[in-house]
Amino acid sequence: MTKTTITMRVALNGTVSGSIAGFDFGAMVEPEPSIDGINEGRVCRLSIAKGPDELLMYDRGWYVTVPDTYRKVYEQVIRALEELPA
Repeated sequence: MTKTTITMRVALNGTVSGSIAGFDFGAMVEPEPSIDGINEGRVCRLSIAKGPDELLMYDRGWYVTVPDTYRKVYEQVIRALEELPA
């Protein structure tokens, strides 16, 4: 199985930007899980793009939902963000 590398830059205010396998993402990660978070988790904002094309967007609700073709990338990003220290 090939390991996918995620690079992230985390700011003190909870904003995160990074990249994975040619995709760029931006997120807001709260210290505690919330009903506003994805799957009631800590990620309350997330966007993933490939070049100029925004593939998904969540901001306390879905604006652009996760296409099936990018579900694996989405799941890897969510897992990495949820594992960040609070």
